[in-house]
Formats: sequence, C-alpha cells, structure tokens
Amino acid sequence: MGRIKSAVMKKTAKQFISENAGLFSADFKGNKQLVKGLIVNKRTRNIVVGYITRLAKTGKEK
Repeated sequence: MGRIKSAVMKKTAKQFISENAGLFSADFKGNKQLVKGLIVNKRTRNIVVGYITRLAKTGKEK
C-alpha cells in the first residue's frame, strides 16, 4: 500500500503542471530539478515531485 498525499500536495502539483505545461516528464530527477528553486523543504518537494511524476506516467497531467 502506498501513502496518501494530502490535498495541499495534490493541489500544488496540479498548479505546477498547469502553469508549466509540457515541461514535466516521467523522470523524477528531471522534475525535481525544475521544482528545486520553488519549494525549499526537501520532504515537501519530493512528495510534490513524486505526484507530478506519477501524473505524467499515467497521462493525467491535464
């Protein structure tokens, strides 16, 4: 079983995707570099980037 992400994390991830359409891919490390300057907290950043990567892999990033 996986962890459940809070609504704030999901909303933040979807906001990043909508603002930067086409930049994010299914690569976690690449996505992390894109978000690195925007979110300072390491744990929060990894959760948001993980959700962005998951959405990109499933094709639901729209």
